[in-house]
Amino acid sequence: MVRFVRRGTIKPGKLQPALAFANEIASYVKSKIGVDVNIFMQAGGVVGRICWQTDYPDMGAVEKTNRELLTDQEFLKRVEAAADLFIQGDMRDSLWTQL
Repeated sequence: MVRFVRRGTIKPGKLQPALAFANEIASYVKSKIGVDVNIFMQAGGVVGRICWQTDYPDMGAVEKTNRELLTDQEFLKRVEAAADLFIQGDMRDSLWTQL
């Protein structure tokens, strides 16, 4: 199994619209690609840190989803419209493999 995690930090004063976007984009990905997206808020440490997490059977499935999303104009439009909700330069992706 491969776990993909994208995390970022919500700008001060943008919590409600950022959480609405987080849920909207997770629902969109599920409806378009069929991938379950989990959303988490960091419970300690950096205030306002959020992440999206998805699990895949292998790296091929990660790459397939990535290709589909990066060519989906509606997905890209939604992500671009939400850019002002998050601290610029703070988004990070990570991949985790199960041992």
